[in-house]
Amino acid sequence: LDWVKPVDLLRVTWNQNDPYECNNELVNYMYFIRTVATLDEEKGTVTLEEENFSELFTNATNDPGCGTCLATCCYTCSCCMSGEDRFDFQVSNISDRQIFSPSATPPESNVVDRL
Repeated sequence: LDWVKPVDLLRVTWNQNDPYECNNELVNYMYFIRTVATLDEEKGTVTLEEENFSELFTNATNDPGCGTCLATCCYTCSCCMSGEDRFDFQVSNISDRQIFSPSATPPESNVVDRL
């Protein structure tokens, strides 16, 4: 892991039913968080972490090819791939369409008071 820097964060998800149980046998999700850009709120500028941004941009805009598109039902299913092919496909391609869904507007206090 020569690309890991001392300030990098590691996210680990253990038992989803009990988040306080940190048993290494129950690890089901783990990844390093890499900064791609930093916002300086005072200056209003964005500074790119060039290496991480470049890798993300490449993986989000590459074209895996028509055969992969057909084999994955337009990139929605990888069930027909071997485990190794599925892993390679998932780590070398990132959806270039990100979905952001803000939470609903909370009810006003007079509504909450009546609950």
